[in-house]
This record gives sequence, C-alpha cells and structure tokens, in this order.
Amino acid sequence: ALAGALALLLPAGAIAAVPSLRDALGIAGVRVERTVDPLPPLRTGALELGRRVVPARAQELVDFALVTPRVAGLEAPDEAYHRVPPAGGALTFVYQPRASGAPAALTRRGLLLTMFRGTNATRAVGKLVGPGTSVERVSVGGEPGVWLAGRPHGVGFTDARGTNWAEMLQLAGDTLLWQRGPLSLRLEGARSKAAALRIARGVR
Repeated sequence: ALAGALALLLPAGAIAAVPSLRDALGIAGVRVERTVDPLPPLRTGALELGRRVVPARAQELVDFALVTPRVAGLEAPDEAYHRVPPAGGALTFVYQPRASGAPAALTRRGLLLTMFRGTNATRAVGKLVGPGTSVERVSVGGEPGVWLAGRPHGVGFTDARGTNWAEMLQLAGDTLLWQRGPLSLRLEGARSKAAALRIARGVR
C-alpha cells in the first residue's frame, strides 16, 4: 500500500490509539484513530482522489482487477480517478446522484468507491474519529468490514512522499470500509448502512 503512516499534526495527547480499532479491523492498509477531543477544523468537499482518467481505460493504470457494484444503476461509473501511491495504484469510481437522490453533503457527489491493494505493513488510508462517530464492525460477504457513522470524521490519504499532513485531512460522511480478497475498499455516500452493505455485497 502506501509508504508511511498517518501523521496527524494535532496537540499532544489529543489522539488516543484504540488497539481494538487500529489493529483488529482486518482491513489491510487502513488505520482508525479515535480522538478524545472534538475534531479540529477540517476541509469539506470532494476528496483528493488523484488524476481524472477515462473510466474505460482505468484498468490499464492499476495492477489488480477492478471491481464495480453489480447493482442496478451503478454498473458504469460517471468518473474515475487514479492516484499513486500506493504501489500498484488506487482507483476511485464516482457515481453521480441519480434522479431519485441528492448529492451527499460532504462529497458533493453521489457515491465514491475507492479500491487499492492493501498491506498490513503500511497504512494507505487514515481515519480520525471524534466524539459522536460510531465505529461498528460488519461482515461483507464473509470478509471483515467496518461502518463509520454519525458525526463526520476525518479522512486522509498518504501523499507521494509517504506523508500525511494535517491540512490534507478532510471531513467524510458515513463510510463503509471492507476487505475483498487482496483489495481494500472504501465506500462513501450511501444513504444508510443497509444501502452501503447492499452495494458492497454486489461488488464483483
């Protein structure tokens, strides 16, 4: 996955690593930290997803087989973004809101589905969870997952130098993280946990 771990430039003692969250998620390349204080001011809007690419050519840019939700209306993404690191690349598919829904408040999009080949040696995605955000373990097709819901949390990705800076952290809404074989996946923008799990279980 990405070189380096999440480095959060917050006051000393503000973050308490929770081993049961950090080490036992079972999702490679993902780290969750819980802060005992309210989150610092973070940016809103679309995440730093990387370089926009043509969805039909996205497979050429990564070294793993891309997956998509086999769910009605989500078979073909509207946009695709590629970023390196991690080694092998990370790919995000963007699905714009359909006629029946409005844009997600934080992403200004519909759904964001990010995938990369995770490893336990390094951390690719960092989650900063404050008071009011719940972290619930779930199962997606028999593989481990976690559902973050409630108040918005912080999310950051390691940059090209293997460093996460505090100014890179952005607010994220309810998010499902899960493992699928060698891939680590992140889905943001679903209307509910049930909807997120339904979409995730249809990913092939």
